[in-house]
Amino acid sequence: MTGASERGFRTDVQALRAIAVGAVVVYHCFPGLLPGGFSGVDLFFVISGFLITSHLVAAPPSKPRDLAKFWARRIRRLLPAALLVLISTLAAVQWLGQNSQIEPTARMARAASTYWVNWLLASDSVNYLHSSDAPTAVQHFWSLSVEEQFYAFWPVLLFVLLLLARLIKRSSKVAIMVGLAAVTVASLIASIHITSSNPPAAYFVTEARIWELGVGALLGAWVTWHPTWAPPARTFVALGGLAAIAITFATFNASTPFPGYSALLPVLGGAALIAAQPSLTGVTPSTTPLARLLAFRPIQWIGDISYSIYLWHWPLLILWPTIDPHITGAASKV
Repeated sequence: MTGASERGFRTDVQALRAIAVGAVVVYHCFPGLLPGGFSGVDLFFVISGFLITSHLVAAPPSKPRDLAKFWARRIRRLLPAALLVLISTLAAVQWLGQNSQIEPTARMARAASTYWVNWLLASDSVNYLHSSDAPTAVQHFWSLSVEEQFYAFWPVLLFVLLLLARLIKRSSKVAIMVGLAAVTVASLIASIHITSSNPPAAYFVTEARIWELGVGALLGAWVTWHPTWAPPARTFVALGGLAAIAITFATFNASTPFPGYSALLPVLGGAALIAAQPSLTGVTPSTTPLARLLAFRPIQWIGDISYSIYLWHWPLLILWPTIDPHITGAASKV
């Protein structure tokens, strides 16, 4: 859900952002129209893993100061907009006189401001004291919390893998790919297990989601090291990715075990769409009809503002029924 790539503008990534945020908003407004639209969040995870890892492997952190600089950039880029939404939402809840929602919203906002609200929601989902609570206007920050935890952990992982490669005198690229693959596979296995054993919490916990960012990360590392690489028949790869995403949106619903193995469909679909781009920086754009469609200016504009749309749409949907009682509110699953 972050901004544009730091290494170049990619119309395919911006289009995927637009698809992702559009699906989430439609699902929240009209869940019956797009029952699997909640999986738009999974596309955001793939994008974030791809872009952040592309940046990190292009300029690997070689000392602790590099890590500090990376985290400072993320804070400056993401935190101001997030805090504005949190503060505005808390003020709106109080102004609208939603006394029963002031304490739970403040509780969620405190957790969201420090990016651990996904763990709070996971705890609530299996805690009978909170399991029947109405959704708060800030609980959509759970996905941002997963991403921020990824941003905290991932550069440290790369830093350690690079140190290990130097110590054992092996290729840094091999060490990175093996290390990232190991974490990704371990998270996928954990996701399948937790989705089966504890479905309510599985939707929110970090270990069940990191593999989705890891898939994007592996793709980002590969493409960074092979900037002119493109898969054979890339148009069919892109169409296959779009088909997987469309099937997810149309056939999944709130009763689908998720994430687990079910999330493989949208995650691999998103990765396929990104992989079909013929260059990392987008300086050699494809001229296929599909590429021209993805580059359509309105789609790109939605992709440009997707972070803001995601931040603001949920509080508006939750709070608007207080202003207009004829509005029924948003879907509960975020």
